[in-house]
Amino acid sequence: MQSGRADIVVSTLGKNPARAKVVDFSIAYGPCVLAVYGPASAKVSKPSDLKGHTVGCTRGSNEDIILTKLNPAGARIIRYEDNSVTAQAYLSNQCELVALIDTIAMTLNKKAAPNRKLEKKFGLRLSPNYIGIMKGDTAMKAEIDRIVTKAFKSGEMDKWSREFLGGPIPKDMLKQEPGDIKW
Repeated sequence: MQSGRADIVVSTLGKNPARAKVVDFSIAYGPCVLAVYGPASAKVSKPSDLKGHTVGCTRGSNEDIILTKLNPAGARIIRYEDNSVTAQAYLSNQCELVALIDTIAMTLNKKAAPNRKLEKKFGLRLSPNYIGIMKGDTAMKAEIDRIVTKAFKSGEMDKWSREFLGGPIPKDMLKQEPGDIKW
């Protein structure tokens, strides 16, 4: 966008203060949940339950930063170079649990053995997705917000979320700002 080759960015774009200096954001259009996942056999529902478990995550990712901040006593955190290596580590039993974003977890489930299917154990952060708009283009922002709002009201956003993200849009999605889940 900054080079003038695009007017908007539609992706899993998160909002943060540094980005807000150079781009404007639409209203939130979808959830991106960072969470700890593992097989049904792993009895984990909160950070303190990680004691004695091995958790894989991508080095330097938001998941890594949050897990490090939570500092779960007795957990062994193994950091991998990128998301694909982290996913492969889970599939090959190098870690019992894995910290990922929801879309990667869904993709990983398509490849996992039945006893390694991922289920969400607990959330780390809700980071809504936004459409990035050229800074100061208020007309474009107003139109995109109108389209997104219409899609929410018609139920299309929830339908897409269920189809592509594996679950419904949180009821208060439009009111949410990015943030760590408090434990």
